[in-house]
Amino acid sequence: MSKYIRSPKLRQKILEGKHRQNKFDNTVGAKLHKKHKEMFGVEPKFFGMGNSYEDWNALESIRNAIKTGKPLNQYEELSPEDKELFEQGAIEID
Repeated sequence: MSKYIRSPKLRQKILEGKHRQNKFDNTVGAKLHKKHKEMFGVEPKFFGMGNSYEDWNALESIRNAIKTGKPLNQYEELSPEDKELFEQGAIEID
């Protein structure tokens, strides 16, 4: 594949994609995510759909994991009974 992109539309689309990625990489959430992954070698693990990097609780959870030196894994924080119920699909965690 040629290193030059001849199609102006394709070139613009690629540049826009890179711009969006760079914009995301500079957010507080992305920086915390990266630091968590560097420290622990794993990504932070959340439950629910509300835990985006714009969510204040998600950011605080990652900060707390970094401060305490324990990787964020909300599944591991569940009690054995709740883990079993979650695996069966009997409970939903938001």
